[in-house]
Amino acid sequence: MIHLSASKACIKLPRSIEDVLRNIGSHFSRSHSRQMKYKEFQEFFKVEIHKILSPCTTRWLSLKACVDRILEQYPALKEYFRLLHFEDPSKTLEQIYDTLNNSFTIVYLEFMSYILGILTSFNTLFQGTGSLLYLLKPEIEKLLKTVCLNFMTIGYIRNLVTIINVSPNATEYQLPINEIYIGVTATESITNLINSNEITKFYKSCQEFY
Repeated sequence: MIHLSASKACIKLPRSIEDVLRNIGSHFSRSHSRQMKYKEFQEFFKVEIHKILSPCTTRWLSLKACVDRILEQYPALKEYFRLLHFEDPSKTLEQIYDTLNNSFTIVYLEFMSYILGILTSFNTLFQGTGSLLYLLKPEIEKLLKTVCLNFMTIGYIRNLVTIINVSPNATEYQLPINEIYIGVTATESITNLINSNEITKFYKSCQEFY
């Protein structure tokens, strides 16, 4: 259920974000020489010597780990692909470099890390061997409330008899676009950006994701 919801929601984000995750993962997945060359960049930028992950094509929630790894490695990856694009240009390398060089990419990734973290935590709770059926309804209600409060007014959510009755498409109860909550790190990053048109577009994508 959560997997399908995440899959559908991620469609609302720019395709370039998913593409860069998959293309970077594919670039390193079957090449030991590329991994060794990239290690030099990891050492230079003093980031953790971690392997770049590839998102699973059938499990959208696997994107959480991939997103976090790209964020951890961002400075090294950006310079690695800048140099590679200069030395051996190709369409794929150009797309990777352009996406990493876009100042909004890291904000999208930080938003994804935040919201996919919430969804993954819910999903993990019910992957144990014991029966947790008694927790299903309260945990679903808790998840719905957390997500809805990110883009809907507190007054509307509090006045609902049950969160199950929420109407997420009711525009009169939605927060102003620039008041949508996108997570701490994404909020901090976006304050440093000044392109108002792109900021509005970003928040709109997040609203549609919710």
